Amino acid sequence: MADIVDDFMQRLRAIAPDFPPQAMQQLEVHTREVWGGTKPYVAKRPVQQHTARMVEGLRAQKSLGQVFQEAGISRRNAYRLLSNKAR
Repeated sequence: MADIVDDFMQRLRAIAPDFPPQAMQQLEVHTREVWGGTKPYVAKRPVQQHTARMVEGLRAQKSLGQVFQEAGISRRNAYRLLSNKAR
């Protein structure tokens, strides 16, 4: 489900396609921190954050259940990320 911040970021990408991706991500995180309201409604963890935590756990040879739990992601979404369908 897209929210107003996602809509804003898509519109910004459309009018400024050369805007650096790193700066775009920082802008999204900062906007959510300042204007986010309650966490369940607007807050969103970037996919890269979940993926990085999963990679750390997998490299440490932890069980998949433990990796998913530590990454803070459901089993279903974790498998979706691992299969690259989320990108």
